[in-house]
Amino acid sequence: IASSLRESHSASDNGWSALVYDGTEFYHTKKYEVRIVDRVGSGDSFASGFIYGRTKGWDWYKAARMGNACGAIVVTRHGCANFMGYEKEVLEFVKTRGGFSLTNQRRFFIAALAENPKGYNPLFCLLHQFFCFLRSVMWAIW
Repeated sequence: IASSLRESHSASDNGWSALVYDGTEFYHTKKYEVRIVDRVGSGDSFASGFIYGRTKGWDWYKAARMGNACGAIVVTRHGCANFMGYEKEVLEFVKTRGGFSLTNQRRFFIAALAENPKGYNPLFCLLHQFFCFLRSVMWAIW
């Protein structure tokens, strides 16, 4: 299960990260700070970057970081599909913002569950996304 996470600082300023569960472990990516121009396409961009990474044989964390970068880039522009980042641009975006390193991210996630002053529960967010997906599938079949 993979989901992008948005931490709202204001209507225009958000922190973007991603959470992935591979069936055994959770991975929470580093956060990108973005100024939002247009929210349309952020989820599709995240999914496309994540799927791209997995089809390239990347691990869960690296694929989530790629998807998160795709979503973070598209919200900084007016428009959607025509304004998604190209591979070279997205890789440069990730590189200039900490790269694909997993350093301390697992520990950070465990700490976030243990010490969570805002009451933010990443596991709940993942489960919510999963059930929303199931509901969508059921409506499509219905």
